[in-house]
Amino acid sequence: IVSGSSITKQWYQRRVRGNAEGLCLVTVYGPPDACQEARTIIIDIISEEDVEEGEDAEEGGQERGSMDIWVDTGCLGKIIGRGGAKIRETERKYRVKIDVKKDEVEGGETKVVLIGAKDDVLETRDFIYQVIDEPDTI
Repeated sequence: IVSGSSITKQWYQRRVRGNAEGLCLVTVYGPPDACQEARTIIIDIISEEDVEEGEDAEEGGQERGSMDIWVDTGCLGKIIGRGGAKIRETERKYRVKIDVKKDEVEGGETKVVLIGAKDDVLETRDFIYQVIDEPDTI
């Protein structure tokens, strides 16, 4: 647990990245603006560290790589869409390959692999998190 106003890159790397299991739950408390700033800092740090370089590191002048994200299994429909329409649209829009690993589930979350240019992978990750956070519509 950390106050949203006190999180720093050094705090995150020492406390969260130092976790031997590689997994950590961070609970942020404080005023909404401080919590949002803390979330942004954490996402920026993760972005710097989690995009792995691919074998074809340079293509069209952009670094290529992949990133694994874990999505609540109950939210997969939001990113896949009816008949896969949403995932295909997202792949086209962000120029990435999205691979949902339905056989890799841990703690109610499913592994999703994003593959493409580093910037496109990061934008896709942000978009997916935004879609997941949207309230369900009836």
